[in-house]
Amino acid sequence: MNSERPIELREDGIQYKWLRRHLAGRDDRPEDSRWRFAYWHISPFNAGNRHWRGQYVYRAPTRMFDQEIDWHFGGHEHLYQRMKPIQMGTSQPISVPEYGTRSDQGTGYLIVPAGGAFPESQLAPASRSWELRALLAYPNVPASVNTVPAFSGFSKVTIDGSQISLKTFSVVGSISQVIDEVSYSK
Repeated sequence: MNSERPIELREDGIQYKWLRRHLAGRDDRPEDSRWRFAYWHISPFNAGNRHWRGQYVYRAPTRMFDQEIDWHFGGHEHLYQRMKPIQMGTSQPISVPEYGTRSDQGTGYLIVPAGGAFPESQLAPASRSWELRALLAYPNVPASVNTVPAFSGFSKVTIDGSQISLKTFSVVGSISQVIDEVSYSK
């Protein structure tokens, strides 16, 4: 979806309506399409300092994600973040402590690391964004810490039937190193 046109992501917007129709048609999908992903550039959940104020504009479609979308991938912040699974329902997001097989465990949100340009290191201060920082599975830092290591890198998703693995790598020169990973079955 295109987050450069945020008005279209509102409940009366064309992209929002498209997503609602697309998710409603899921019974027409082959049985082996068990994993579902969404992507738009500006993430609807973000604890980074650079763009944390603007994320709320992009949340309306996430109300449709519960039990429908496994992962949302975003960028824009240039600071890698993996959120705990979030259930939106009709109110505030509810974080659950683990990823797993139950459909009521929420949608994962991943902000991919900078692909090479201008990696960031600043989290929004906990005093301004405590509810967002509480959703972070990575980086997991105390409220008193506002800076994390900045790095360029990439995230890799591997699917093998009912098993999914997400690995995020930092890259320095030609050396890559796994800095975060999560795997589970459904």
